[in-house]
Amino acid sequence: NNNDLKSNALEQKEIDHLVELAKSDSFYMEELLDKLKPYIVHIANKYIKKYNGLCELDDLKQIGSLAVVTAVDKYDPDRGAHFTTYAYKRIEGYIQNEFVDLTKNLEKEHEEQNRIISAISHDIKTPLTSILGYSELANKETTSPKSKEKYINTIHTQALVMKEIIE
Repeated sequence: NNNDLKSNALEQKEIDHLVELAKSDSFYMEELLDKLKPYIVHIANKYIKKYNGLCELDDLKQIGSLAVVTAVDKYDPDRGAHFTTYAYKRIEGYIQNEFVDLTKNLEKEHEEQNRIISAISHDIKTPLTSILGYSELANKETTSPKSKEKYINTIHTQALVMKEIIE
């Protein structure tokens, strides 16, 4: 529709004018952020859905707002793109980078958890192997009562070691 095109062109001019004013006045920066909030929310929701809610909307709105502030500083109207197009790409890039960083951090945490579990598993296997070995020796019919007592004491000691590891 022709009226929609005129309305869109007027909105683009208004936003481009706000960008120029926002470079030197925080009041206009806030106004520009309010105008672009629907873009930020749209992109944020797209990524929240894509990554199953890995990040909160408010956090992504802040990241999107930071992208707009950065876009204002780096925007060059002489390159031919409207600010909204440029800002949309910046917002999407910042939010996407946030998820890349979150994913990397989750992978690091997962690796650390696996390392800890492996270490604990190793620490538990040693006394457990000792308990199993000594209990087999204690259960043999040919084992003397004195040796059985020694084996049971060792089993008890190793069980205490395991208890300490677990706690």
